[in-house]
Amino acid sequence: MYKWKNQKFLTYKKTRFILQLLFRNSTYFLYYLKQIGRISDNIEKQLKDSMRNEELMLLLELEKSLVYFTTSLKSNEAVLERMMRTEIVKRYPDDLELLEDVIIETKQAIEMANIYSSILSGTRDAFSSVISNNLNVVMKKLTSITIVFAIPTIVSGLWGMKRFRNSICKYSLWIFHCTFDGNSIWYVTCLDFI
Repeated sequence: MYKWKNQKFLTYKKTRFILQLLFRNSTYFLYYLKQIGRISDNIEKQLKDSMRNEELMLLLELEKSLVYFTTSLKSNEAVLERMMRTEIVKRYPDDLELLEDVIIETKQAIEMANIYSSILSGTRDAFSSVISNNLNVVMKKLTSITIVFAIPTIVSGLWGMKRFRNSICKYSLWIFHCTFDGNSIWYVTCLDFI
């Protein structure tokens, strides 16, 4: 199969020249698909550490590239299958073997692009779910903090400032607030938020 990889281009044999170009094209597709796989692995490692939107956007761009790759490869496959069925152009003895090798390389590249595309799609969905879950946890903590700090305001609003001034101790409102706020800070610290 790979005896065609290092062979010189034969421009005087038109069919072989076209097949050699298509074979080189398929090998370049495979090479760049492997590069996309490496890039997606690096982005996944970055996503595990940072959980920012930039990495998700990079995954989206890689997915878009894979769609273009798959479309191009399927077009090439259609041309190759047609060349296999018909004998429009003159074939030399080794051309059929080269054509079969090019078809195999193209199908392998299509399969590889589909696999990478599904992996990237799953990874992007998983990480967007993790980011959404982290946002929900933060919102839950912020809501509980808001509720805890709203209680002294509600108490002050219901009884009013005059009631606390006329009570036994002049500083009862401040004592109430300090005690409640101290308990609130302890509660928030127990949530591991601060």
